[in-house]
Amino acid sequence: YENDVLDSIKSLEMWLKLQKWYAQKRIPWKQGILLYGKPGTGKSSLARAIGEKYSLDIYTFRLSTFSDSEFQDRVFECLGRTPRIFLFEDADIPLELRKSNTSHMGETPLTLSTFLNTIDGVKPLNNVFVIVTTNCIEKLDNALLRPGRLDEKIELKTLSPEGKKKVAEFILGEWPEDAGKFASVKEDLTGAEFKEICIKHALQKKWEIHPSSIDTFKDK
Repeated sequence: YENDVLDSIKSLEMWLKLQKWYAQKRIPWKQGILLYGKPGTGKSSLARAIGEKYSLDIYTFRLSTFSDSEFQDRVFECLGRTPRIFLFEDADIPLELRKSNTSHMGETPLTLSTFLNTIDGVKPLNNVFVIVTTNCIEKLDNALLRPGRLDEKIELKTLSPEGKKKVAEFILGEWPEDAGKFASVKEDLTGAEFKEICIKHALQKKWEIHPSSIDTFKDK
């Protein structure tokens, strides 16, 4: 898992360096990756971390909130001359509605055909690194998964022992013994689940040791 993530970042590095090559070949300067895994594995957090690492603006699209026309308008509004990340979240939710006639604020909900034509159609995206997230890769249409639309597919899994160790040491660093105990937990947990457990324990320890030093909000 860690190696797959590092490889995806390497592909972004290469993409950023090849703008002139794409232009010479008259190929849209675009690349796409899919991040998939159960909720809480850090898909959106990873996308934001990639943007911060390379100082790229991130434009987030929660796909379930768009109609066809709203989605197209919003995407093309966000295009620009500089490279940027388009983060399309929860792709499995709206694409399940592709055969639905249900209205969305009086309009057609975002459909698979509109999504595909917008990111890879007659007017293709340019200067864009596409990141698509989903909890259920099996619900995605093969047309979305083909190379040229999403070039890399990376599964984010539950935390490895090393991942637990890093999270525990960061949050529970004031209590090394407790950090060690939490890092050795065998339970299969996502990053979000394990982080929340560590935070709750840290807050409990702080309250037990220095209850009077914790600031509280008071009505003025």
